[in-house]
Amino acid sequence: MTRIVITVEGTSAKDVADQLQQLAGQWAEQAAPKSEPKPVPKAQTKPEPKPEPEPQEQEQEQEVDGPALTEVRAMMAALLQDGKRDEAKRILTEVGKADKLSDVAPERLADVLAAAKEAGGAPA
Repeated sequence: MTRIVITVEGTSAKDVADQLQQLAGQWAEQAAPKSEPKPVPKAQTKPEPKPEPEPQEQEQEQEVDGPALTEVRAMMAALLQDGKRDEAKRILTEVGKADKLSDVAPERLADVLAAAKEAGGAPA
C-alpha cells in the first residue's frame, strides 16, 4: 500500500475547500476507467415539407385581381385609429364574412376595402 501525504494551504476555509474539490476532481478523472465513447443515436429525419409559394407571389396575384391585403389592412387600421372599432368589426363580419382580416377570402377584399372607405377610413 502506498502512502500519500497532501498539504493544502489557504487563507480561508473556502480556499482550502476549493483546492480539495479541485484535487478530488483530478483524482476522479485519473481513477475512472477509460471506456470508449457511446455512439450517438442518429436523429430521425422528417421528410421536408413542400415549399409554399413565396408571399410576394401571392401578393402580386391579389393585386391583379383586386386590392392587396396590405392596402385593406391600412384602411382598416385607419378606422381603428379613428375610434371606429365597432364599424371595422361589422365590415369584417358582414362584408368580409370573417372574424379577422387574414381570414377574408381574396375575392371579398375589394368589397371590404370599399366598405372601409365608405365608413371614413383613410390610411395615414
